[in-house]
Amino acid sequence: MMTSAALALLVIALMIAAGRYVLTPVFQIIAATGAREVMIVAALFLVIGSAMAMQMVGLSMAMGAFLAGVMLAESSYRHELEADIEPFRGVFLSIFFIAVGLSLELKVVYENLLLIIIAVPVLIAVKAAVIYGVCRISGSPHDDALRIAALLPQGGEFGFVMFSTAAAAGVFSNATASVLIAVVTLSMVTTPITVRIAERLTTRHEGHEELEEDFDGADADVLMVGFSRFGQIAAQILLASGRDVTIIDYSAERIRQASAFGFHIYFGDGTRKEVLVAAGIEKAKVVAVCTQKREITDRVIDVVQEHFPARTSTPDPMTGAIRWRCASVGWNTSCARRWNPALCSERKH
Repeated sequence: MMTSAALALLVIALMIAAGRYVLTPVFQIIAATGAREVMIVAALFLVIGSAMAMQMVGLSMAMGAFLAGVMLAESSYRHELEADIEPFRGVFLSIFFIAVGLSLELKVVYENLLLIIIAVPVLIAVKAAVIYGVCRISGSPHDDALRIAALLPQGGEFGFVMFSTAAAAGVFSNATASVLIAVVTLSMVTTPITVRIAERLTTRHEGHEELEEDFDGADADVLMVGFSRFGQIAAQILLASGRDVTIIDYSAERIRQASAFGFHIYFGDGTRKEVLVAAGIEKAKVVAVCTQKREITDRVIDVVQEHFPARTSTPDPMTGAIRWRCASVGWNTSCARRWNPALCSERKH
């Protein structure tokens, strides 16, 4: 027993070492010939040889094929191999699932139909609960954990290999393997249903995520409403020139993404007068409207024009409609096309 285990470990170690130090030089030689067929044959030979080596030391051929796949994935020629094997992928998958279907004993499945119907929801519920708990422990929000649990409650395809191998090795009968395969198959079929249920449970809780509106220190000369593509470019130029810029945005996700790149953005709705006042519009010399949606831009322009007419404003002119809107409130358009077509600014007389 100990000798067999030691031999198996030795073969696995030799295969890993060969994959790391021998596989790439061999594929370099094959690639130099320019013969794609030879590379495909070499990859298939590696898979078959690994499977047979594992079988010779008392392990399953599936494990040998798995190790061969890992070795090929670590090779620098993995993308070339993937492209070459792509035409065969569908055929191999079809053969695999056909073999799984042929291994089923339909009479046994029919006799244990009630057991299967009970086992499928139990498997899904237990696995979903475990996945949800792991996600929550690792810090995922409730909705994200629920979606992940709904996507991954089914049994995996590797179960087909395990059950067939166990039945062939006499661990349990072919009848038991048929029942287990049927349970895994039906659990896969129910995945769209669990996803729909998760969507129903999370949709009613979804809404616009809001953060705390804290404008402490927001008293810069430039107030930027929105952090769109234009806003990002303009903010970098202003900050590089030594200007103090206060940026507000109503997207919590965008604020989190920008903070990863060193931008400090305040959360706030720029269409509200009180938010603009708290953000320091009364002290700002320039107001940059850099929102993405036209209707939001119109509302911000209206608020600024109505309550703060003395402020110089620079809306993001990404569309002709916004240009027309700016002209209707008395702002002329000038665009610095020499520097960047996206850097366009509007100035009020």
